[in-house]
Amino acid sequence: MLFPFSKKNKQPLPQAPEFSNSGILLFANNNPAHNSYLEQLLEIGYAEEKPNGILLSWENFYALNNEVDHQNSLPLLSLPPFISVIPVLVSSGALTDGSFQVNLAGWRNTERMSIREARLRFNAVLEYNQQSFLLEYKTWQVVNAVLQFAALPLSERNTETNYRHWGKIRRLAIAADCVMDDFLNKTIVLTLEKLKLDL
Repeated sequence: MLFPFSKKNKQPLPQAPEFSNSGILLFANNNPAHNSYLEQLLEIGYAEEKPNGILLSWENFYALNNEVDHQNSLPLLSLPPFISVIPVLVSSGALTDGSFQVNLAGWRNTERMSIREARLRFNAVLEYNQQSFLLEYKTWQVVNAVLQFAALPLSERNTETNYRHWGKIRRLAIAADCVMDDFLNKTIVLTLEKLKLDL
């Protein structure tokens, strides 16, 4: 067994998953099926053992969620439900400026009505009405791309990187049916990835 909880009289009490920007921290409990699935995730390389739990990155979580073989096992992790929301994206600055930025300005429901008091936490968790929800995959892709661009140091920002990041964000935003301000909606950037696909 990979976990110390397997020892007699040391079975831990159930503990809810914890979220961070890195992913989901999972814990062993007194459910053999749950613990067996954690071991499986470690063995196949989807999860990583940490001193305080088992880390499942957001990238690997969404990959698992898209795999048919894991659909019956993922509920064992007791994760929040998914929520269908639409990010609202706004820009500041010009693409040629080092200060250019794309921001998450809010959320809308599937009827494109504004959702107030919704708060993003840890890249993929949305808190709304005192409940936690997981973003759907296409929505998370947009949010993750926006946050990656926001984290880019000023020393690495230039016209080329702005165009590259915005080209990626715009492609994902269109796929997720995001709401974009006029500048973002009308500014088309041909990225190297797009050019390769068209060849």
